[in-house]
Formats: sequence, structure tokens, C-alpha cells
Amino acid sequence: MNALRRHLAFNQCTHLMVKGITITAPGDSPNTDGINIADSQNIKITGSTFAIGDDSIAISSGTSNVSISNMTCGPSHGISIGSLGRGGTVAEVEQIHVFNCNIFQSMTGVRIKTWQGGSGYVKDVTFERINITQVATPIVINQFYTYYSSPVAGTVVGFYFLFLIKFATAGRIYNVVDYEAVGDGTIDDSQAFMKAWNAACSDATPATLFVPPGKNFLIGTATSLRGPCNSPVNFQIDGNITAPNRIWTTEGITWISFYNINNLNLYGQGTINGQGAIWWDCWNKHNCIRPYLIDFDGCNNLALSNITLMNGPRRHLAFHQCTHLTVEGITITAPGDSPNTDGINIADSQNINITGSTFAIGDDCIAISSGTSNVSISNMTCGPSHGISIGSLGRGGTVAEVEQIHVFNSNIFQSMTGIRIKTWQGGSGYVKDVTFERINITQVATPIVINQFYTDYSSPASKEDAVAISNVKFMNIQGTSTKEMAVCIRCSAAVPCTNLTFGTVTLARDEGDNRTVSATVENAYGMSEGITIPLISLSKKFA
Repeated sequence: MNALRRHLAFNQCTHLMVKGITITAPGDSPNTDGINIADSQNIKITGSTFAIGDDSIAISSGTSNVSISNMTCGPSHGISIGSLGRGGTVAEVEQIHVFNCNIFQSMTGVRIKTWQGGSGYVKDVTFERINITQVATPIVINQFYTYYSSPVAGTVVGFYFLFLIKFATAGRIYNVVDYEAVGDGTIDDSQAFMKAWNAACSDATPATLFVPPGKNFLIGTATSLRGPCNSPVNFQIDGNITAPNRIWTTEGITWISFYNINNLNLYGQGTINGQGAIWWDCWNKHNCIRPYLIDFDGCNNLALSNITLMNGPRRHLAFHQCTHLTVEGITITAPGDSPNTDGINIADSQNINITGSTFAIGDDCIAISSGTSNVSISNMTCGPSHGISIGSLGRGGTVAEVEQIHVFNSNIFQSMTGIRIKTWQGGSGYVKDVTFERINITQVATPIVINQFYTDYSSPASKEDAVAISNVKFMNIQGTSTKEMAVCIRCSAAVPCTNLTFGTVTLARDEGDNRTVSATVENAYGMSEGITIPLISLSKKFA
């Protein structure tokens, strides 16, 4: 509070989370910006309050992939991109998403401000679901920003290009009940959902598909919601959606799928129930082929928040060939012994932010597959489960590529593994630039695992090839193991793990008189920093 000038700045930072902070100063205090962001990437700011004398948040050049949500802003000068391009400089800002915010008693609401004479670009920006109260000018784009002390060329020598800027409003509401959905849990409402979806998707202005509370909508068959849509779509689920409580397919298909949709926001207080118990029993007794619950394929600028998924027959939620995705505050549950009920699987996707969510399931909370990069996973509660995994990768001699994965500030408990990388012999490619940090582990069988010998014992394994694993950090990992061997690093002699770092790892047995734990390490190179319990013996140099 009450800074002399700007309160908080981030410069040349990446993978940053700001959550639940408060910044205050009198409304007439000069230049007391709340947060300034410059030359930084992969930023998430959420659930915070600003009452100050200038911009609540100001985004400067060199900044990309920023999510700003659930903010209370005012009095202030609003949320701004800029000013940019002063003195003929080149500025670059892109992939900015501001949503679910309240701005009041402010000079401006949402604003982009640039100077004449500058160059560069501002692109791929979305402002949506913003409530504005007593604001002088709610929406501003100004390419003539000036303090009047700087000369402004009569002819603009550099052009500042603004494109793909979206100011999204709720628009028309398409209630599934208006399209003959019944919501009694017995009559199949899948066709009504399809009709409502097609109408919302075809709207030329932003639309909301609404599933009302107090009803239980049966989707009795595999249902595919397809784009592209003509404008952004909100999918508000406040009622419950349920699958049939019977074996309704013999194919490995997906119950509800979303294809080729951009700018979709799915949220609400409802529950999506896959009725998995009958499927798990069939799998255990007859090895039945089971459907997946929900898939997103080829979807960009996608947001999911607050919904609950439960009892998927198999995997609950998957993202394939998606980019710029935010998942926040969702809950996924299934019994701890339910087979293969992963929470989220991510494949061939980039720029993913998963935060503040809860998983209690029978397999991996989150599984990251090949083709995936730039993923931030934070503030997760995971357990019972099989932990958070990269892989499995490289099965059947395939090439795998995974990089820039950051998992932090999370709790994993009562799980088979904690944080894990698993690859098959005979594969190729890489896993690199991975950080696991500030992870609390409780009652986990094996808290830390790297396994380049992953197998289901039915496939022959080659000892010559492996997915290369490098630049992996385990920092500030603490908690308890239910087994004596708490850390298992098994790497290939042909393709060893390189540049591993362990810093401040403190693990102990969960109970008993002897709480000592151990580590097994094979063909791994790197270093330990600070305290590491158990002792992790890494080779120092790799020729």
C-alpha cells in the first residue's frame, strides 16, 4: 500500500502466478500503478484487488501469454496495454486475455494506448465478461497517446498495428430448455443440446449456451459439438449433465467432444457425471472397451473453470492440438481404484495454464503426452491418484517431444507416485526444460520417479534407443513416502538422463520407528543443491 510511485513490477520474468493480493493507494495519488509487466511471458494474475491512483495493471512491450481474471479494480485508471512506442521504439505485445473482472469509479476501463512514431504490434487480445461501473471512458484504443511534452510527427513515421482485438459481451442466451431439453435424467436431451449449440455457434455476435440449474440432463449417446463458430461462445453449465447408466457403446469413442472451436469459455456450478461404475465392473470382468468422457480437439483460446467432472468410464478430460488454454478451479473425482480414470491428458498442445483445481481419481491427475510445450500447472490438490506425470512417451518406437513444463505450489497425497517422467525403451526424441518445485508430498508410495524402462510387459523393448531426458529440476520437494525407496531414477545406459538438479528435497517414511528413506539412481548426471534427503547420487559429468 501507499507506494511513492509504481507498486509492483515484473521485468524479464516467466511462469509467474499472482493470486489474491491487494494493492491500495488514494485515488488521487500520482502514478501509483498496481502492477507493471514488461518483457515477460506466461503470466497469470487472478483474484486480486486494486484501489490506486493509476493503472491497476499496465502491460508493456515484450510481454505475451498473460491471463488476468477475477479482478476488482477501482478507483484506478483501469487495465491497460501500454503506453507503447514512445520515442519511436519498437513494441511487441500479444496473447493477452482479460476476463471476469469488475472495474469501477475509474478514469478508463480497458485500454490500449500507443504513441505516434512507434512501431511493432499489439495482437491477439481479448477483453471479455467485464463489469463496468461509474467509469469515465469504459473502452479505449488510442494510437495518439502523448504527454504533449514529446513532439508528435505530423506524418507518422512508424505504424503501430492493432489487430485481433476482441471486446466480448455476453450477447444472446441460448437456453437448452428452449430447444426442447427436458432435464429429467430419463429422456435423452442430446439432440436438444445439438440444436442449441448450433444456434449459439452460428450467432454473429458473442453468445451463451445455458444449461440451467435444478435439472439433470441426460446425454444418451456420443455427442460432438463442432466449430468453427462465428463468434466467441460461453458455455454456462449450472445444471447437471449425466451419461446413461448402462453399457451404451462397444467402441472406444468419446461421450462429449468439442472440435475446431476457438474462443470457447466453459464454466458453471454444474456436474458432469460419466456413470463410470458400470464400466469399471465390465472392464474388470470382461475387459470391455470403454468410452472417454470429454475431449477438446483443435480448440484455441479455450477456458474451463469451476465445473465438476465425476466418474468417467475412463479418462475424464483431454486436450489434443489445442493452444492458449486455461483450466481453473475445476474438480475431477472418481474412486481411487477406478481403472485408467486419468484427470487430464494433454497432447500436441501448447501454452497451457492449469491452476487451482482438485483431482481425486484412479490414475494420473495430469498426464502430459508428446507434442506438448509451455505448460504451467500450479496450486493443485491431487490425491488419491497416480500423481502428475509426463508420459508415457516413446511407445512402439515413436518420437516424443515435450518441453517447458512447470509444476509448482501443489499438494499430492495418498498416491502411487508423486511427480513422474515415464518413457519406453525403443522410443526417441526428448523431454527437456522441466521444473517441479514447491510440491508437498503426503503418504505417496514413490514421490519422485524418472523411468526410461516403462513397460506393460507385452511389448519387446530395445536397449539401444530411448527418449532423452535433460534439464529437469526437482526443487523444494518435501513430505512423506509409504515405501522405503522414495526416489527412483532409472535411466538408460545408451541415452542417460543429463543435467538433473535436486535442490532442498526432504522426504521421510510416513510412519514407523525407522523413517529413513532411500534413492536408487541409474545412469543419471547432474547435481544436488542444499539438503537432499534421501541422498541422491548423481554422476557429475557426462562425456
